[in-house]
Amino acid sequence: MTDVGSGAGSISRAADTHLVLREDEQDDHVVLEAVVRSFDRVNPLVLRWDFPAWTVANGLDPTKLKRTQQQIALDQRTMEGKAAIVAALTEHGELSGNKLRQYADIGSKGRADRLTGILEKEGVITSRQETIKGNDTTLYTLSE
Repeated sequence: MTDVGSGAGSISRAADTHLVLREDEQDDHVVLEAVVRSFDRVNPLVLRWDFPAWTVANGLDPTKLKRTQQQIALDQRTMEGKAAIVAALTEHGELSGNKLRQYADIGSKGRADRLTGILEKEGVITSRQETIKGNDTTLYTLSE
């Protein structure tokens, strides 16, 4: 499936090739991605601008796209939130989700769930379910 933009619907739906150039993290480089209707898949590749033509930049990773300031800020907030959770668990030991949000000062339940999910996948923390005062509660601890 290809959805790289909108508009000119009849043209975009009937194209034999969708070709997209996205900014690479390095200056004067782009990532070429293409989907063709009648041929094998085209693997993404990095191109370098050498006036007056594009040349293939072998050895560069096409997944390293240029990041927006918003993406950079989100990554920074994610790292800070993860560090706050680890610090809270280090200081207080096993914590419920509510206590963890309070001690780590990470805001909403949605953000806490996203950050604890990342930390669990990374193997940094573990969680378990327990019923406390009739309520199902998730308890978090640092992994050993």
